[in-house]
Amino acid sequence: MEISSISNSKITKEIEKKYLILILCAGFILRIFICFFSGLPNLHTDTYMYFDQANAISKGSYINYAPNGYPFIIALFHIISTGKTLINLLLCLNIILGTISIYFTYNISKNLFNNSIAAFISGAIICLYPNQLNYTRWLLTEIPSTFFILAASNFYLQKKNFLSGIFYGISAIMRPTLFPIWIAMFIFDFIQKKRLPIRLILGGALIIFSTCTYSYIKTGEFAIAGNSKVNIIYSIYTFGGNIAWDAPQKHPEIKTSRDAKIAYFREAIQHPIYFLKQRIASLWQLWGPIPSTLGDSRSLISRIIIGVENIFLIITGICGFCLQRKNKMIIVLILPIIIITFIHTMMLSLARYTVPMEPFLIVPSGYAIFEVWNRRKQKHEKEKISKTI
Repeated sequence: MEISSISNSKITKEIEKKYLILILCAGFILRIFICFFSGLPNLHTDTYMYFDQANAISKGSYINYAPNGYPFIIALFHIISTGKTLINLLLCLNIILGTISIYFTYNISKNLFNNSIAAFISGAIICLYPNQLNYTRWLLTEIPSTFFILAASNFYLQKKNFLSGIFYGISAIMRPTLFPIWIAMFIFDFIQKKRLPIRLILGGALIIFSTCTYSYIKTGEFAIAGNSKVNIIYSIYTFGGNIAWDAPQKHPEIKTSRDAKIAYFREAIQHPIYFLKQRIASLWQLWGPIPSTLGDSRSLISRIIIGVENIFLIITGICGFCLQRKNKMIIVLILPIIIITFIHTMMLSLARYTVPMEPFLIVPSGYAIFEVWNRRKQKHEKEKISKTI
């Protein structure tokens, strides 16, 4: 009998339900506290940009700059509220999405590994994970993006392909860096089943092409977002935590996205060693055990927390992947991590860009912790038996 089936046999459905409710309630309460009672700020610089774009949508206009996925949500809430009430409603949305993300993390683990204890461990980790808690209080795309990409993965594993495609599409219009995950997933599905996953494709296409078409009608640009030029310029002149926020103003000669791409590749060819160092510094920004000060904006405590988080997730996550290396469906977890890490290594990189990736490492992390615990328990039981003999 497999270890997973042994562990699952010890947990009745009633007990499992109680533990799950306990974890979800704890996550919900912690997220309420961090949003409304911690005294920490909620509005980021980017929040004002999203609100400006949402106001434009509310007035029947459209600003094609940052992805309009989150501004669409703000505009929807703006119908029923304004001012501080609107901010509170959006924070409540973050709390709800963050709590449901705990459930999705649990459910993805259970679907992949058929192990309730490992699923509970993964759920408990994301429930308490500092980065996930911290970004719940910010009105940014981190928590909604995490929810939508997790929902897409969850429904894919449940063989609800159209619904999965819908959520992959929404995640893409929230953050275009998530768009390639949808492409990679239907390629993976095609390789596995030898037929096109029509429902998965249609679900994603419905959301993405609707958004692009609306953008085209309003602005003449068929695009999810219009900020690729400035993001590429940032990538050219940024080194690690020293973000060149003023680079677009310093380089007015770069007028279009095409100009920015040419400049990017020209820099890579002319200064290959420096370019490589930049890319390593970008990767370090994402997953480095000793984070940068980010222009003195990070406290020592923040840097320690981020560093410990990264070390913990990388070690336990890789161990979990190794233990489940024969499980073909583990690709559902691997693809988001590889794709998002690669894109931000090659482009602008900030520590908060890991937030949508974290649950995909937390799932194998939970399984690795279960295996360590279970093997130690089995060893202890064998020692007890041998002593009695």
